[in-house]
Amino acid sequence: MYKNYSKIGKFGDCLLINTNYGYDVCMFDGIDKCFAKGPGPVDNLGPSAPNCQAFLAEQCSIEWNPKCELYYRSHKQSLERNLPNTYKSGECQTSILLGDSLLRNAAELRFFSTTCDESYTEPLDPTNYSSPMITKFVNRRMLEDESLSDRFNKDTIDTDAIMCRLLENPKPFMPLLYHIYQHVLDNIYYGGVPMVGGLVQNPRYVPQWDIRGTRTWEMLSVMFETTPLPCNYN
Repeated sequence: MYKNYSKIGKFGDCLLINTNYGYDVCMFDGIDKCFAKGPGPVDNLGPSAPNCQAFLAEQCSIEWNPKCELYYRSHKQSLERNLPNTYKSGECQTSILLGDSLLRNAAELRFFSTTCDESYTEPLDPTNYSSPMITKFVNRRMLEDESLSDRFNKDTIDTDAIMCRLLENPKPFMPLLYHIYQHVLDNIYYGGVPMVGGLVQNPRYVPQWDIRGTRTWEMLSVMFETTPLPCNYN
């Protein structure tokens, strides 16, 4: 079953408490999760639970904090796997490790603007009144139909914690990186339309998305400039 993405509801002074609760019940399985939650079923919580993956992806897309790094490293060698949310059926579809799944989900939320209109909200943990709310999208995201986000910026892309980790081990993230590469190429094309007397800038061009000259663009070009997107992976 495909995993969806979320945005955390803003509840004023309760946000910090709610966020901490989410980390407590989502980082690891076992007695720590049961203790944090209390009596009752816990099958909907834990590192592989859809609601938890939605919660963690949103938090880590905003800031790749030490808890994100701990989850990423701790579950990177896990035998548990999670089917990607955005890959089309029959096109290089594969499962990836839970740690890699968090990184990919957070990267999609960070670098792409969603165009999904249909959504609904539900608590991370329906049995706990202090649980943060999450918003799930009804449809799978199709990155080729979306645009880069305001957080994709030439000035910061080389030091962005999520991008650095994607490029550190790109193999599980090739489709995502390919979509980023294609969107940057499209934006570069929009930068100038050949006209009599020279190039005329297209209003669709976004300067901050033109990452030519960065180390990130050099690496993406090496991967995709002359080689079609392969079916990868681990």
